[in-house]
Amino acid sequence: MPLVLATGAGAESRFTIGVVILGGLLFATVLTLFIIPVLYQWLAPYASPADAVSQQLDKELPNSD
Repeated sequence: MPLVLATGAGAESRFTIGVVILGGLLFATVLTLFIIPVLYQWLAPYASPADAVSQQLDKELPNSD
């Protein structure tokens, strides 16, 4: 934030990099707090459990206990 608000000698060059850094931080924050969780909620119903293959095999194969 200080890079964006700086005044004086060299402030123009510092402003440019400050905008890039601040924009990147804001974008990353919005992405990780809002967009990724929403995408996860939309896609989660279409996913299968991690042990789906073993569950399917347990159903199909007779129990040999």
